[in-house]
Amino acid sequence: FRLVPVFLCLHLVLAAALVTGLV
Repeated sequence: FRLVPVFLCLHLVLAAALVTGLV
């Protein structure tokens, strides 16, 4: 299993949601 891309995508989505929430 290569979960690195999955974690990377999840991290990007989470970061985007965080930034959107802050703004």
